Amino acid sequence: RYSGEVLEFPSRDFEKRELTRERIAPNNQEKTAFMDNYPGTGQSASEPSAMYRWIVLLFLSLAMFGNYYIYDSINPLVDIFAKQLGFSDENIGWLNSSYSVAAVLTLLIGGIIIDKIGTKKSMTVFAFICLVGALLTAWQGSFTTMVAGRAILGLGAESLIVAVTT
Repeated sequence: RYSGEVLEFPSRDFEKRELTRERIAPNNQEKTAFMDNYPGTGQSASEPSAMYRWIVLLFLSLAMFGNYYIYDSINPLVDIFAKQLGFSDENIGWLNSSYSVAAVLTLLIGGIIIDKIGTKKSMTVFAFICLVGALLTAWQGSFTTMVAGRAILGLGAESLIVAVTT
């Protein structure tokens, strides 16, 4: 039987969705279930398990650790770059600024992308961009390749930070 009670929960886009409480009594056992008012969607209002949330937190933390590690890895290696690769202070400046310029240019676009495709998908996209940038930076000791890798890393890294903290 249907009680007709209406519950309101805020959705991701801050519009209120109506969920109705439906009482189901199979085999004379009364159960309470929350069913979405959108027929055919199969969505429920249940929360993910604690284990699932911890696993997601672990992977997001690893992604952020890798992001910050590759960003900060240039400065401790300045002497090695100078001795082994012949980089000048100007070259090191280019490695740092290529990341920063790309990051600043994509922050607003990254926010729009997060709004359009959602947090989960955008985190995957931005994490992949960061991976490509990090691999390109570490691929070989060529200055232009490393600058390109750092710029690609900057394209994904700051937007990934925004997506993770959203």
